[in-house]
Amino acid sequence: MAACGRVLRMFRLAAALPLLLLAAAGEQKIQGLGGHGQGPGPGSNLLPLGAQPGGGVLPGQLLLPQSSQLQQQQQQPPPQQQQPPQQQQQPPFPAGGSPVRRGGAGPGGAGGGWKLAEEESCREDVSRVCPKHTWSNNLAVLECLQDVREPENEISSDCNHLLWNYKLNLTTDPKFESVAREVCKSTISEIKECADEPVGKGYLVSCLVDHRGNITDYQCHQYVTKMTAIIFSDYRLICGFMDDCKNDINVLKCGSVRLGEKDAHSQGEVVSCLEKGLVKEAEERDPKIQVSELCKKAILRVAELSSDDFHLDRHLYFACRDDRERFCENCREALTTRQKLIAQDYKVSYSLAKSCKSDLKKYRCNVENLPRSREARLSYLLMCLESAVHRGRQVSSECQGEMLDYRRMLMEDFSLSPEIILSCRGEIEHHCSGLHRKGRTLHCLMKVVRGEKGNLGMNCQQALQTLIQETDPGADYRIDRALNEACESVIQTACKHIRSGDPMILSCLMEHLYTEKMVEDCEHRLLELQYFISRDWKLDPVLYRKCQGDASRLCHTHGWNETSELMPPGAVFSCLYRHAYRTEEQGRRLSRECRAEVQRILHQRAMDVKLDPALQDKCLIDLGKWCSEKTEAGQELECLQDHLDDLAVECRDIVGNLTELESEDIQIEALLMRACEPIIQNFCHDVADNQIDSGDLMECLIQNKHQKDMNEKCAVGVTHFQLVQMKDFRFSYKFKMACKEDVLKLCPNIKKKVDVVICLSTTVRNDTLQEVKEHRVSLKCRKQLRVEELEMTEDIRLEPDLYEACKGDIKNHCSTVQYGNAQIIECLKENKKQLSARCHQKVFKLQETEMMDPELDYTLMRVCKQMIKRFCPEADSKTMLQCLKQNKNSELMDPKCKQMITKRQITQNTDYRLNPVLRKACKADIPKFCHGILTKAKDDSELEGQVISCLKLRYADQRLSSDCEDQIRIIIQESALDYRLDPQLQLHCSDEIASLCAEEAAAQEQTGQVEECLKVNLLKIKTEGCKKEVLNMLKESKADIFVDPVLHTACALDIKHHCAAITPGRGRQMSCLMEALEDKRVRLQPECKKRLNDRIEMWSYAAKVAPADGFSDLAMQVMTSPSKNYILSVISGSICILFLIGLMCGRITKRVTRELKDSEITEATQGLLFAGAKRWDCARAGGDGILVVVSPVLLPEIRHSAQWAYELGLCSEEPVSIPLHACEHFYLLTRPWETPLPSSTPTVVDADGRIYIRNWQGGILSGGFEKNPKPIFTEGKNQLEIQNLQEDWDHFEPLLSSLLRRMPQLETLEIVKLVNCPETFTPDMRCIMGESPSVRGYFVLVGMNSAGLSFGGGAGKYLAEWMVHGYPSENVWELDLKRFGALQSSRTFLRHRVMEVMPLLYDLKVPRWDFQTGRQLRTSPLYDRLDAQGARWMEKHGFERPKYFVPPDKDLLALEQSKTFYKPDWFEIVESEVKCCKEAVCVIDMSSFTKFEITSTGDQALEILQYLFSNDLDVPVGHIVHTGMLNERGGYENDCSIARLSKRSFFMISPTDQQVHCWAWLKKYMPEDSNLILEDVTWKYTALNLIGPRAVDVLSELSYAPMTPDHFPSLFCKEMSVGYANGIRVMSMTHTGEPGFMLYIPIEYALHVYNEVMSVGQKYGIRNAGYYALRSLRIEKFFAFWGQDLNTLTTPLECGGESRVKLDKGVDFIGRDALLQQRQNGVYKRLTMFILDDHDTDLDLWPWWGEPIYRNGQYVGKTTSSAYGYTLERHVCLGFVHNFSEDTGEEQVVTADFINRGEYEIDIAGHRFQAKAKLYPVPSLLTHKRRKEEVELSDLHGK
Repeated sequence: MAACGRVLRMFRLAAALPLLLLAAAGEQKIQGLGGHGQGPGPGSNLLPLGAQPGGGVLPGQLLLPQSSQLQQQQQQPPPQQQQPPQQQQQPPFPAGGSPVRRGGAGPGGAGGGWKLAEEESCREDVSRVCPKHTWSNNLAVLECLQDVREPENEISSDCNHLLWNYKLNLTTDPKFESVAREVCKSTISEIKECADEPVGKGYLVSCLVDHRGNITDYQCHQYVTKMTAIIFSDYRLICGFMDDCKNDINVLKCGSVRLGEKDAHSQGEVVSCLEKGLVKEAEERDPKIQVSELCKKAILRVAELSSDDFHLDRHLYFACRDDRERFCENCREALTTRQKLIAQDYKVSYSLAKSCKSDLKKYRCNVENLPRSREARLSYLLMCLESAVHRGRQVSSECQGEMLDYRRMLMEDFSLSPEIILSCRGEIEHHCSGLHRKGRTLHCLMKVVRGEKGNLGMNCQQALQTLIQETDPGADYRIDRALNEACESVIQTACKHIRSGDPMILSCLMEHLYTEKMVEDCEHRLLELQYFISRDWKLDPVLYRKCQGDASRLCHTHGWNETSELMPPGAVFSCLYRHAYRTEEQGRRLSRECRAEVQRILHQRAMDVKLDPALQDKCLIDLGKWCSEKTEAGQELECLQDHLDDLAVECRDIVGNLTELESEDIQIEALLMRACEPIIQNFCHDVADNQIDSGDLMECLIQNKHQKDMNEKCAVGVTHFQLVQMKDFRFSYKFKMACKEDVLKLCPNIKKKVDVVICLSTTVRNDTLQEVKEHRVSLKCRKQLRVEELEMTEDIRLEPDLYEACKGDIKNHCSTVQYGNAQIIECLKENKKQLSARCHQKVFKLQETEMMDPELDYTLMRVCKQMIKRFCPEADSKTMLQCLKQNKNSELMDPKCKQMITKRQITQNTDYRLNPVLRKACKADIPKFCHGILTKAKDDSELEGQVISCLKLRYADQRLSSDCEDQIRIIIQESALDYRLDPQLQLHCSDEIASLCAEEAAAQEQTGQVEECLKVNLLKIKTEGCKKEVLNMLKESKADIFVDPVLHTACALDIKHHCAAITPGRGRQMSCLMEALEDKRVRLQPECKKRLNDRIEMWSYAAKVAPADGFSDLAMQVMTSPSKNYILSVISGSICILFLIGLMCGRITKRVTRELKDSEITEATQGLLFAGAKRWDCARAGGDGILVVVSPVLLPEIRHSAQWAYELGLCSEEPVSIPLHACEHFYLLTRPWETPLPSSTPTVVDADGRIYIRNWQGGILSGGFEKNPKPIFTEGKNQLEIQNLQEDWDHFEPLLSSLLRRMPQLETLEIVKLVNCPETFTPDMRCIMGESPSVRGYFVLVGMNSAGLSFGGGAGKYLAEWMVHGYPSENVWELDLKRFGALQSSRTFLRHRVMEVMPLLYDLKVPRWDFQTGRQLRTSPLYDRLDAQGARWMEKHGFERPKYFVPPDKDLLALEQSKTFYKPDWFEIVESEVKCCKEAVCVIDMSSFTKFEITSTGDQALEILQYLFSNDLDVPVGHIVHTGMLNERGGYENDCSIARLSKRSFFMISPTDQQVHCWAWLKKYMPEDSNLILEDVTWKYTALNLIGPRAVDVLSELSYAPMTPDHFPSLFCKEMSVGYANGIRVMSMTHTGEPGFMLYIPIEYALHVYNEVMSVGQKYGIRNAGYYALRSLRIEKFFAFWGQDLNTLTTPLECGGESRVKLDKGVDFIGRDALLQQRQNGVYKRLTMFILDDHDTDLDLWPWWGEPIYRNGQYVGKTTSSAYGYTLERHVCLGFVHNFSEDTGEEQVVTADFINRGEYEIDIAGHRFQAKAKLYPVPSLLTHKRRKEEVELSDLHGK
C-alpha cells in the first residue's frame, strides 16, 4: 500500500498501450494492436503512440515497433475466426462472471481471441458509438465506451456492468501483474519497492505508476501509461482508495452516485464530491465537515496522479470535454475545485511541482521528511521562491513561469484563498457580492480598505495583505488581471517603452496618475493595489532590490518572507526616507541607488495620503474633520497643511515632517511638478536635473512664478507651498539650513517663519546701525534671510500680520484684484486713504520699510527690472530708487517704469519719513522749522506733505542747511514738473485743477502744465488754501529758476548767453535774467521775455495778497518796540546807501565787460590759423586707369578735393561709379582758454547730444551731425556753391545747446567762427576703397563719412597693400567698392540716402535695422502680393526681401518700431515660420540671389569653371555642386551653387550682394572668347524656396510628376512644368538643410506659379516665411554665411568645407597650392558652432555678432553670426576659434582636440555665458543623410 500513498507523476492519457494485456484461459499471449487474428501485415508490428479515445491511429501519430520477444509470443488466429462483430453469438462469460476465468479463455478466446465488440451486451453500443476500425481492439473499444457522456449515446446498463467487471478483473488478476513483470522486468529490478509488492492485489501496477517518472524502458513506459487510463476510470479500482475513504463517502454522502447513471464508472464523480468536501472543510472550518487524514491523503494523491492530463480527472474531463472553446458553469466549477486543491497542496499541480522541483530543493522550500503541512501549501511555496528571487538568487525560468501563472490564479479568484473566505465573508456579501471573477472581488475589498465604500475588519485586511504578499503583483502587473485589463490602454501609450512584465510598469503608471493619459478605471485599480504595496516595502521589487542592504543595516529588517508584528505598516519605508535626506555630517546615509528609489517612491505616493500608512493612520480623524470635502488629487495633504495648527499632535508631527521633507525635495509633490513642467523646462532645468534638490527647485519656481509661461495650476501650487512655509521656518529648507544655528541662538522660542524673519532682520538691522565689528547673524544666514524677505513681498498672504490686519479692506477695495505679484499690496497703497486704521498703520510701516530698502518693493523691482539693469547695475539696494529717479526722464526710460517711479515719488512726498535721503539730509532742519507740525502729527499716519511744504518755504527764505537745501531743490524741481508730486497742492487745489486746468491735468506727460495753468489763473482762484499753495510756488520759483520749468525752458538760451557764469541757486540766475530784462541793450528771446513779464506780474500780485509768514512776528515786535522810530530810520538809511553803491558798481562792470569782449573778438580774428594736411587728387596714372586717393580732412581748404570723386569716376574713359554725396557740415571755433588746452587733449564725442569736441589751438573745435542735414549739389557739383556756403546759426542751434549743456564753461569763451563746409557720405556709412570692377588699376579711397582722421592711417595702409600685392592683409569686404552697383549711383538716391546717413552716425543702431530711404528700388514680381499678406521688408543690394510675415492680429506699427538688443517682438512670428518649415511647407521669395549663366560652344565653359572653382564641376547633367571661388591664398572670393544644365551650360547661384564682385572676378579670369558667354540673368528669374517635408507633396501635385528622393535625388536640377508654366528650373536644395526645392521661374510666370503653389499648398499647411526664419534654420544647421562667417581670408579647411574642394580632380584651380600647404601645416583658426547654455532668452541681452569667445578663460576669437535656434531652444553662434600662445601671443595650429577639450564662454555686453562648442551640426537636426560631398555647409543666399 505504500506505493498507493506516494506522490505519482502523470503522463498523457492518450499514450497507447503497446500490447493487449491478458491472454485468455491461462495463455500468456499478447495480441497486437495492428490487426486482430491476422498474421504479420501492414501495421501488425506497430503500436500507435498517442491514440485518442475511440481508438485508431491518427495522421501524424508515431508508430513504434514491438519488441522481438513479444513478436515471438504472438500467434496468429486462423482466418476463419475473422468475422464481423454481429456474427459473434456467444458471450465471453455469464453475467457477473469474469472474462478471464471463463474456460480459461482470455481476450483472444480459446480459439481465436475474445473481443468486447462481439459481446451481445455491448455489440449495439459498439456499433453505434465506436468507429469500425476499433472493433478488433478491446482496449480501444474500452476507451471509446467509457468516455461516452452524451445523452444520445448512452451505454446500456448491461454493457456498463460488463466493462466494469472486465476492468476490475484486469487489475486484480495475477496474470495482469505477470505481464507487467515480464514487460517491465528490467524496470522492476531497478525499483526495489515495486519488486517487494505482494502478488494479486494490483499493488505492482500502482507502484509502477507511482514511479513511472523514473521508468526509462520504452515498452514498460507504454504499458504503465495505458494502465493509468484504466486505473483512473473508477475510484474502486485505485488500490486502497475505497478502504481509506469508505466512511468519508458515507459521511459526505458522496456514495449517491450509483450504477446506471450517465457515468457508470463513477470514480470521477465520487472523487469530485470528496474534493469539494475537503475544500469546504478548509474554507468554513465547520466541525461537522471533517475528512479523515487517510482519505485526505488519498484524495490529494488522486489529484496528484491526475494533475498531468485533465483526461485523468474524470469529473474534470467530462465537465470540460466540450468546453475547450465554449466555457460553461459545470466546467468552471470543476476547474475551481481543482485550483482550490492546488492552493492546499502545490503537488496537485504537476507542471508546477515538476518545473520547480530543483529550485524547491535548492532553496529548501519543501521538507521531504515532514508530513503534508504548510510546506505543501501553494502560498508557502510561492513566498519561499519569491524570497529567493528577491534576494537575487537564480530560479529557473520554467519555475518562474509556473509561479506567475499560479500567482495570477490566486489574484483572479478570491475563493482559492481559504483565509480570504474565512476572514472576509461578511465584507464580500455586504460590499462585493456578484463580482467573483477576474479579481474584481479582491479589488472591491481593496477599495473598501481604502475607505471608499465602508470599513473592513482587521482580519480581512490582514488576509488581503498576506494574499498580496503571496502573489506579489508588484513584481509583474500582469498577475493582477483587473489592473492589467483596466490599464492596458495606458500601458500601450504611456509605458510602451518598458518591456511587458517589468516591475517599472507600475512605477510608470504611478507617474502618469492624474494625467491625460490615465483612464479612470486604471486609476482606481492602481491606487487600490498601491495601498497595500505601500504598507509593505518588500512588495516593490525594485525598491527591495536596491535597498535591502540599507534596510537591514539601518532599519533592522527581516527576510523577504518573514514579517514582524511589532513593526507597523510602512515603518521600514519611513525609516528609509528619513535616512535618505540626511546630510553627510549627520551620517548613516543611504546608498545612491537606494536613495534614488526612495525618492521615486516618495514622488509617486505623495499624490494620495492613503499611500502613506503612518499619515493615514495618525490623521484619519483630522482628515474627516477638516478635509472631508477635499476629494481631488493632492487636496487632502494640502488641506492638512492648511490646518496644520489645528491638527492632533501626532498628525501634526507627521504632516510637519513630510512638509519639511518636501521643502528639501519639492519633486515629491508630483502633481505640482507636473503642473510646473513647462516652467521647469524653460527656467529651472539646471536645478531640476540635480540629483540633490536642496530647495533650489522651489526657489527657482518662486522666482519665475510670474513668467508669462507660468500656468495657473503651477502658480497656485507654488503659492500654496509658500503659504505653508510661513507656518514653520523648518518648511523652508535653504532658510533652515542657513539659519538653524542663528535661530536657536537668537530666536529660540519662535517657530513661525515670519516671526523668525522679523527676529533675525531686526538683529541684523540693529547690528548694522550700531556698526558692530562682527554681526550676530552669520553671513550665510544673512544672505538667505534677504532671499526670504524678497519672496515675502510678492504676496500679502506671505505677511500674515499685514494680511490679517487688512482682510476687510481687501474685501472692500481689492476684491477684484488677484493675489500674487504684490497686486493686493499695490491696491491697498492706492486706496490708502480709505483703509481702516489698523490696516493703514500696517501699510504705512510697510512703505517705510520699502523706502528704506527699495529692493523689498516687489512691484517697483518687477516693473523696472530692465531699467535697473540699464541705468543702475552697480547701485546699492538702498539707493536703487534714488538712481531710478535720477534717470527717470531719460529717453530710454521705459514708460511703465517711469510711471511706477512717479508713484513712489508721490508716496515719498506725502511724508518725509518715507524719504530716507531727505530725512537724513534734513535731520536738523525738520525739528527746527517744522516742530509744530510734528507735535500735532500722529504716529504711523501720513503728514500729507506738510513737513515738505514747510521745508519748501524755508528753502525760499534760504534758511535751510546745504544738504537739506539740495534735497528740497530736487523735490521742488520734480513737483514743478508734475503737480501730483505736491500733496498739499493736490489737497487744496483739487477742485481748481478739475475746473480750470482739466485739459492740462489729463495730459499723458506732465511737464509743469498744471502748475503754469494755476499760476496764470491765480486771480480766478477763490479757495484760500489753494491760493496760498500757488503763491508759495511763485515764491519758490523766485528763489531758483530751476524750480520753474516753464520759465526755465523759455529762457534756457538766454541763461546760457547772459547768465552762464553765474552759479545756480539762491535766486542768482533769476536776478541775472531780471537785470537783462531791464537792460535795453540786451535782447532776450521773445518767449523768455514774455514769461518773465508774466512772472513779474504774478509776483507783484503775490506781494499784495500773500501773508507775511516769515516777517509777521518780526514786524509786530518792531511796531511795539519803544525804539520803533530809531529802528526804522536805520533800516531806511542802510537801504539807500546799498542802493547807490550797487548802482555805481553795476555801470562800471558792464562797460568793462563789453570792452574786453570786443578786444577778444578782434584778436581771435587776426590770429586765426588753419591747420591742414596733404591733399592727394590724381596722384598716379594706373596701368589702364588712374589711382584716386582722396583723403578728407577737417578744414574747408583741404576738404574740397574729396567732393570730386563722383565726377572723376564718370570722367574716366570707362565710367567708374563711386556712390557718395555731400552735406553741409557745421563746426565752431573758439578762442583759447585762459590755460590753453594741451595738444594731448582727447576728442570727446557726446552721441546723445550729437556733437564732438576737440582741441583747436588751445581752444575748442566742436561740431556735430544734426537730425535734419542739408545736402548740397542739388544740380550737380559746382565750385560756386561750395564757396558760398554760409553760417546758419538757426540750423546749428540744437547742436550748440547740446554743447553748452555738456560744457557749461564754454559760455566764457568767445566764438571765433561757425564754419560751414561740405562733407561727403556714402550710402551705407562706410568708406569706399579698392579697385574698380570696371577699370583695372583704378583704385579708390573716398567717403570717410567725417572720420578721415580716425580711419586715414589704416585705410591708406590697406590700399597700399592692395595696390602692391593685389590684396589687403585684412578682410575689407565691407569697404570694397564692389559692394555697390550702378543702381546706388543715382544722384537722387544719394541725396535722399545721405540725409538719413548723416544723423545715423551718432545714433544707436540696434540689430537688424534697415535704411528707410532709397527703398523699393529692386523688387520681385511678387512684392505687392507679399506686402498685402503682411510682409515686413529688409533691403540687400537695393533688393527688397521679406524679413517675416506679420499675422493679421499683430500690431504692424509696434513691430516696425521695435528696436532692442534684447528679445525682439518678432520672436514668436519667426518661431511659427520655422515650425512650419520643420513640419509642413513654407515659401520664401529668394529672387534677390545673384544668378549667372555660363555657356560655350565647346568645353570652354567647363574648363574655365574647373580652374575658377575648387570643387569638381565635371558632373552629369542635372547635378548641382556646392563650391567656392578661391583666391591665390585659398580664401573665398565667392561661395555658390552651380547646376549643370547641359554639357556646355552652367547655372550659377551666388549671394545677393556679390553680384558686382562675382562678375568682376569671373571677367578677370575669363578669356576674351566669343564662344564663351557669361550672362547675368538675375532679373530673368524669380526664385521661390519651398521648404518643409510637405514640399514634395505640393510640387508633385503641381507637376504631375513624382518628386520623391528616388525620382528626384538631392542636389538635382530639372526643367519641369509647374501649373501652366513651362521651363521652371526645379532644384532639390533649400540652402537650410531642410527638405524642399528651389524653383527658378521665368519672371513672366512668377505670379501664376506662386498662386498655384499657395492654392495647392493650403491643404498641406503652407504659409509664407522670411529671411529671419531662413537665418535661424541655416545657423542651427551650421551653414556658414559669406561676407560674415566666410571672407577672402577664410579657406575651406578653416570652416569645415573640405567636401567642397577636390584637390585630386585632375585640374589645377586657383588656390590649390595654398590649400595643399595649409593641409600639411594645419589651420590657425577653425569655424566653430556654439550653443549657449545658461542664457535667458527673455531677460538677457541677445548675441547678435562680434561677441568675444573665451576658452578656459582666455580670449580665442569672436562670433561672426548668431541666431536663436528654435529647434534647439537655445541661441546658436558661429565664430572662429584661434590658438594664441600664452607666452608670445602668436597664433598656433588649431586642432579638433584643442576645440573639443576646452570650456567656452561667450561674452555678451560684459556678461559671460557658458557655451558648448561643436565642429559639426547637431545630429538630430539633420533631416536627410547625404554623402559628405553633398552636404550643404553654407547658407549661400540668406545673406
